[in-house]
Amino acid sequence: MTSWAPTVRSAAGLGSLLSLSLLLSGCALLGSGPDRGDDGRVTETVDVSVLELRDGDCFTDDGGTEVTLMPCEKPHEYEVFASTELPDGEYPGVEKAETEAGSFCRPAFDEFIGVPYNDSELPLRYFYPAAADWSESDNRTVLCLVSEPGDEHFTGSLEGSDR
Repeated sequence: MTSWAPTVRSAAGLGSLLSLSLLLSGCALLGSGPDRGDDGRVTETVDVSVLELRDGDCFTDDGGTEVTLMPCEKPHEYEVFASTELPDGEYPGVEKAETEAGSFCRPAFDEFIGVPYNDSELPLRYFYPAAADWSESDNRTVLCLVSEPGDEHFTGSLEGSDR
């Protein structure tokens, strides 16, 4: 079983760690993954582990052990706009992992959205590995996410929205 610690950061710089860790089943990694077109975009709606998300993916999250991945043309809550790997070594701790995730995601947000993070109305969110994830599955991935204010569903991409 794999766990992730999702963090929410608003564009105004206020944030809070979500009270529940998102638990994901490592079994989902054994499958072939979602169907993707030649451009790498998903072609159907399917429930997947967060570990299967890639840059450009759109999804909704009902707080369960999986997220619902879908083509971005369908209404969704979140868009993955960037990802990176945290450095190898001992787990850095929640505070350091969160800081490193934010240090990567904020400049990527500026470039993706088209306005500085502190001037945007759009929330910046990210997933980073929890301690159990770090040791059990050797996962170091940070996913940078953007959504509409209030987690309203949207269609398409927020890339270049200048908001």
